[in-house]
Amino acid sequence: MNLTLKEKLLLLSISDKTGWSYASNFSYALAGAIILELVEIKKLILSENRLVIRNSKHTGDNILDDVILRIRKKEKKRKIKRWVSKIGLSPRKYKKEVFDRLVSKKILEKKTSRFLGIIPITKYPLINHKIKEEYIEDLRNLINGKNDDEELKILLCLLAALNIYGRLFKGKEIKKNAKKMVKEIKSSSEIGKAVDQTIREVNAAVIAAVVSSAVVTSATSGS
Repeated sequence: MNLTLKEKLLLLSISDKTGWSYASNFSYALAGAIILELVEIKKLILSENRLVIRNSKHTGDNILDDVILRIRKKEKKRKIKRWVSKIGLSPRKYKKEVFDRLVSKKILEKKTSRFLGIIPITKYPLINHKIKEEYIEDLRNLINGKNDDEELKILLCLLAALNIYGRLFKGKEIKKNAKKMVKEIKSSSEIGKAVDQTIREVNAAVIAAVVSSAVVTSATSGS
């Protein structure tokens, strides 16, 4: 079964039991995945660290087409950081659609309940364990030099930004090799450069969000 980059990223970043993300910066990584998909299919190009539309024709993917439309509406070319932050700060629509796609593909199951009979809670437990294990195995093969798939390299870099190696790979050696590979990917190819720029923006956006929150909290408590 073929999944998009953003679908693979979500699948590998969530708890098998709840479907909740292990990483607090997941929304920014999802934004990075969307941008990188558009770069990979030549819809966007990077020019002086700014995103430029190369081809605005519909892709058939609602999420990608929506992001292209958002970028096209802005006359001024904006830096990657701006778009990662903008997309990452309003992730519900995109994240929900990715969840819905994985549910429709019978990889996740959607379960709703109410906490204390009042607060609605939605969980997405994993029901197709085999496909998740297959993607983890593909990543292991990539790290061990048995695979050279470009999209897997991008996926590995985005997972590195989320810092969840410990949940996917067991053993110091494979984690060490994964870290080394990420560094090589970021410096050896055009798409690697795009990955590197996006990951920098993912982490910068997280820091900015934390700082902003701390400033607001400080101002509130001091008033």
